[in-house]
Amino acid sequence: MRRGLSAAVTGLVALTSVVAVVPSASGVLDVGFVVGSVILPDGVPPSEVWVDVVEGTPESPQWVGWGTADAATGEFSITVDEPTGGPYHLSVWVGSDPGVAGWYHEGPAGTASLTTLGDATSFALGRADLVELDPVALTVPGSLVMWAQNPSALDISSQLVSPGVFLEDPATGWVEDIGSAGDRSAPLGVLAGQEYLVGVNRASGFSQYTGRYFAGDGLLGAASVAGAVPVSVAAAMSSELVTRLDTCATVSGTVTVPAGLHTPTVSVFNDADPDLVTRAANVAPDGTYTVSGLLPGEYYVSAHVWDDPAQAERESFLDGADPAFGAAAPLSITGCNATVDADIVLEVPTGVVSQTPVRLVDDAAVSPDVPRCVQVAPYFGIEGAAGVPADASAVVLNVTADRPTGHGYVVVYPDTAGDETTPRPAGSTVNFELGTAVANAAFVQLPPDGAICYTTHGAPNVRVILDVTGYVMPDAGLSTQASVRLLDTRASSHVGALAGPVPPRQTQTIQVAGQAGLPADAAAVLLNVTVVGATGVGNLRVFPAGGALPNVSTVNYAADRTKANAAVVTLPASGKISFFSDTGSPVEVVLDVVGWAGAGGAYTAITPTRVVDTRPATAVGTLVGPLAGRTVHAVDLSGVAGIPAGATGLVLNVTAIGPTSGGNLRVYPDVDGTGATPAPNASSINYIAGRDIPNLVVVGLPADGRVDFWSDSFGTVQLAVDVLGYLTDPVG
Repeated sequence: MRRGLSAAVTGLVALTSVVAVVPSASGVLDVGFVVGSVILPDGVPPSEVWVDVVEGTPESPQWVGWGTADAATGEFSITVDEPTGGPYHLSVWVGSDPGVAGWYHEGPAGTASLTTLGDATSFALGRADLVELDPVALTVPGSLVMWAQNPSALDISSQLVSPGVFLEDPATGWVEDIGSAGDRSAPLGVLAGQEYLVGVNRASGFSQYTGRYFAGDGLLGAASVAGAVPVSVAAAMSSELVTRLDTCATVSGTVTVPAGLHTPTVSVFNDADPDLVTRAANVAPDGTYTVSGLLPGEYYVSAHVWDDPAQAERESFLDGADPAFGAAAPLSITGCNATVDADIVLEVPTGVVSQTPVRLVDDAAVSPDVPRCVQVAPYFGIEGAAGVPADASAVVLNVTADRPTGHGYVVVYPDTAGDETTPRPAGSTVNFELGTAVANAAFVQLPPDGAICYTTHGAPNVRVILDVTGYVMPDAGLSTQASVRLLDTRASSHVGALAGPVPPRQTQTIQVAGQAGLPADAAAVLLNVTVVGATGVGNLRVFPAGGALPNVSTVNYAADRTKANAAVVTLPASGKISFFSDTGSPVEVVLDVVGWAGAGGAYTAITPTRVVDTRPATAVGTLVGPLAGRTVHAVDLSGVAGIPAGATGLVLNVTAIGPTSGGNLRVYPDVDGTGATPAPNASSINYIAGRDIPNLVVVGLPADGRVDFWSDSFGTVQLAVDVLGYLTDPVG
């Protein structure tokens, strides 16, 4: 192998026809080149050779350059765009009879051959580099036919999941080739003398037989790769071998399906265990199913079906255990010849569905004014995230700006254009300041393509975190939109009926129903409330017009800081809301409408009611005194503040008060029913020492009615929790 700089651009252009060679702005080529040749033992080039340059590991390979060898000379030249230095490997497929695949392996004295990935030779490649590989001398491959039999020695090769046979590299587990079992017309090509592990019936799918590894001719296959016996075939030789497969264990039960849905499919799986293979079966018209071919191990069980009216896939899991949310596998198979019962109710989500927070985005350094988009709900084969279904109308997020290098804001909005070009709407989701992590809740509309976008304005290289805390279904009676400005009291950007600044300790009232996209009959409004230009510490309270001034703040602010928070405010018959600034000096107020609730929907607003206050002088509830860090604190909220027995979630205003050090608070349902459910990796409030920070939190209410609070801090923090409303399943 030789490596050097590509000084002669003209000569390199002659070698490649893949891309045009253009220097970058710095004058350095943005590409690298890999050249070489492939020859047969008699010196004649093979007629068909595909060559690929691969970057990365067997777990996450990236094909970064590809081409074919010249039929007359066997020479090839591959152009790699923006090479990173490597390491890289070269993959070669030869269209011999049978075809064979392998990896470049450098031998002594300028020779090279093909081998399996574990013995492949890697090489470095940078921009403007030319790597000349040694000529690859091919040998005539061997051929392998693997048959499958049941324990009674009857041929079952045609009953396997396709592809029935996998050739794996013993060192890395990389699948070198695939093929059909028992097919003499298309044997598997193998590199002469190389050892392979052979997986039989190890593809996921419908089969009553197990997936195993070859463990000796005519023997029952091994249940794991540890028991596999390597196979090798000499050059120009053929080998036929037999692996026996059994049905081993069975899972059976019934699936309850909502009216109007098709017959579902049941899958039994554990993708985290490399020895276990997914097996599936269709549910019979009477609701029963049987899945066989399962080896001993821990499994998840799911029922899934396509919902034509909603154009969405529905999936439910045994005991609600979804591996996407870190749940433990609920079903254990301890040996073959076992039959395990597993009944599933296939549920269709309704209303506002709250869940334990799941991280969607953790973007370490977002450049200002450069939108980035992320898929949330599935869309025509594009996978969604965090369990949000394809027909969800909105996603509920906790949005965090972390480690900002200055002042600015984050805005999250629907990708309504469908191509990541949607203009950024007016308003902000989170306002941040130098060095301080800040979080805010957001209801974000999901457009038809199921994608949302986020961008920052102001300071560069801000870390942006998006955690999914729930989603909204179309029947929830809760509608969302890209934010529309209702009020901006600043003279430079004035919008609405009030012009600022807003005087302190005076109630201000504005019309909301029928404005900023809201219908006249909306029962509640979803707002993002921002306070700008404060010269002292204070708080802003937003409440239904005509009602008493609540003892609950919507935004807590400090001098020279722009602060925002989400709010859900009930609309009285007049359709108006009021706000009150509790401070000694004027402030500017910005209100952006992000949605509304209709009467009779899944969300019911109530008069804000305090259910937790840990401060001894004003204590409410069972938690008294500052919360100790990194300890689960469970609070039973069933039946308090008028929350009905059928409530499935709560909308809370949670305030971290007087923290003694920086940290974050995590609010989540007590799904374990123990009062000690481990905290998720998603914060609800980020706080700094000495500052009171509120945030809107949507949290699921489990069967035991308990909500858990966990402070990630070395210090302590006081806590106030106000219930703003509750969620129930829609009626009908």
